[in-house]
Amino acid sequence: MCRTVGRVSAIVALTASVSAAAAVASCRVGYELTDAEGLDTGASGGASGSSLGNTGAENSSAGGATASTTSIGITEFSGVGGATSTTYGAADGIGGSAGEFASSDAVGSTDGTNGSTSAGGTGGSNTTSGAETTDGSDSTGTDATNGTGATNGTGGSGGSGPVTPLEHCDELRKLSAPPVLDGELEPRMLLETPALVGWNGDLEAAPAGNSLSFAAGWYDTGLYFYIEVTDPERNPAPASDHVWRGDSIEIYVDHDAVFAEPETYDNPGTFQFVVGAPENASDAATRADVYAVFDLEHAWPTTSWVSLPSATGYRIEAFVAAADLGLASWELTPGAPVAFDLGQNVSFPLGETGDQENRAGQWFLKVRDPATGNVTDYPYAASDVFCTPTLLEP
Repeated sequence: MCRTVGRVSAIVALTASVSAAAAVASCRVGYELTDAEGLDTGASGGASGSSLGNTGAENSSAGGATASTTSIGITEFSGVGGATSTTYGAADGIGGSAGEFASSDAVGSTDGTNGSTSAGGTGGSNTTSGAETTDGSDSTGTDATNGTGATNGTGGSGGSGPVTPLEHCDELRKLSAPPVLDGELEPRMLLETPALVGWNGDLEAAPAGNSLSFAAGWYDTGLYFYIEVTDPERNPAPASDHVWRGDSIEIYVDHDAVFAEPETYDNPGTFQFVVGAPENASDAATRADVYAVFDLEHAWPTTSWVSLPSATGYRIEAFVAAADLGLASWELTPGAPVAFDLGQNVSFPLGETGDQENRAGQWFLKVRDPATGNVTDYPYAASDVFCTPTLLEP
């Protein structure tokens, strides 16, 4: 963003620098998948279970939690001169915790002669009668009762699969709900890191270490923007100066992608929104302005945006709705025509100033390609250079 007076000398210098950069890319060179929250996959089904029924039947199903019933398998007795004989059994659903196979032992002896042992079936099948002991009573095994398996768990709700990155100058994804402006990226939105173009200002090139990543999307009533700025040293404009004359972000929106002649905007319907960087590492920014080409319209209410400090610079979240564009209403649908652009104002290090106070220069998401060498190459003076993305189906 430049003022009318402040730009005259800058435009002369700009003409040479822009013609040297005539091959500037018109939109994107790349993107970066940084949003882990953007992956929206459904959970797999819950734990399987089993239902075990009829006495003695071997019918446990896979996946159940352990269930067991201990039963006396052989009537407790004492053979003549023999030891006490007992049996135990347990039934497990296969896939639950490990359990014992049901078994029954008949132990009886006369002069040391042991009774035979019979093994129960897997998962609680019938036990076989114990063998007759010498000088003892017949011992009959009792059927072991099958355990009851756990009920199957309920599966998670299905998701729509991984969210793929896209170039926001070409396509915008719809938000799943109205955005909450808290400085956090909305779900299913992914960041893109573009190569900004069209640098102009007091310096020949942007100071090292400055860049931005952003996500953009749409909802029924407007366009959504989230911008993460990498800036080694925040240096916003002083309170007595214009917001754009220091570290700040410029958001350009046209509601219908029908553009006015260069150096004019459709008004209402097309505006430039300038949001300042925070002054320190703990407080949110409080200043933002709305422009129509070089004319300051009014301050932009903080209900439409937030600008917060970060460890590497600052981040801005904004939602541009009908009222922000001076419109009575604005309803967006898949495929509806819209247009937008972004700019980053980059400042000198603290303590340094230039022709535009703290601002060393600015660059953009998209400028005119090929460049004409005048002010209409830039989105602050010509809306026809904006990106015109397709609004995707939800």
